[in-house]
Amino acid sequence: MSARRDFRRGLTAAIAVATTALLGLAACGSSSDNASEPPAIGATSAGGSEPSAAAIKIGTIGQYSGYAGATSKATADSLQAWASAVNAAGGIHGHPVQVIVKDDAANASKSLADVKDLVENQHVVAIVGQHESGLEATWESYVDGKKIPVIGGPSVAPLWLTDPNFFPVSLTPVNSLTMSAYGAKLAGKTSIGITYCAELPACKQVVPLLQQVAQKLGLQFAGAPALSASATDYTSQCLALKSKDAGAVITATDSSTVVRFINACKQQGLNSLYINNPQNWSQDQLSNSAWDGVLF
Repeated sequence: MSARRDFRRGLTAAIAVATTALLGLAACGSSSDNASEPPAIGATSAGGSEPSAAAIKIGTIGQYSGYAGATSKATADSLQAWASAVNAAGGIHGHPVQVIVKDDAANASKSLADVKDLVENQHVVAIVGQHESGLEATWESYVDGKKIPVIGGPSVAPLWLTDPNFFPVSLTPVNSLTMSAYGAKLAGKTSIGITYCAELPACKQVVPLLQQVAQKLGLQFAGAPALSASATDYTSQCLALKSKDAGAVITATDSSTVVRFINACKQQGLNSLYINNPQNWSQDQLSNSAWDGVLF
């Protein structure tokens, strides 16, 4: 709940800053010296509850179809629901929020083209709630040059830790991996490995980060085999982790793949503490015995 509250506060504040700039430009063209203060965020306009000023356009881009679609589409849906709630309360300083969604289907060249369209043709004031899982790097320099801020969304790529134009409002890779590794340490484990999705380039970026986190916590690093969701057997990955005596294993991929991986590893005698960052989780997972004993 705290992360969601932080996201809403950070998002509203960031959009409000952009709106203030727009209002400042409008004020420069006014001849009145006695203009009243703009209404507060969420305040209704003088004519009623409907926003009456020009729309504030924000863009969101992500892998909203294909492999990651089941997980990532909820990000865009949530952003649109937030905009609807803000608009129902009168908008931001009377300005309605318009969300423009771009699905790049995990294609790097399409991702860059979509962002350029958002900036140059749609004239968005910010990229908000993106779900790129690494493709941000393909348009990082472009939005930096255009001074378009990137706010929130899953902040899993390393650039979220280094680029001042990217504003994380949720967990970063370092936060998430540190929590997982510390959970293993609290459970008395002395070594930790990780599996990650083979489909997206960004997934592999967790490996050097976990190595650094493990070293700081005094844990041995036990390897990092990739998992393909289309694979029918994970015996080799399980045996690789078993050969390194992995006391704990972080699973960083979709839930259905994790279930098959855990079951395969148990058959190979790898009785590690499995630590899962739930993705595309659904209610029917509760009855799956593969999750018994898993740390979330």
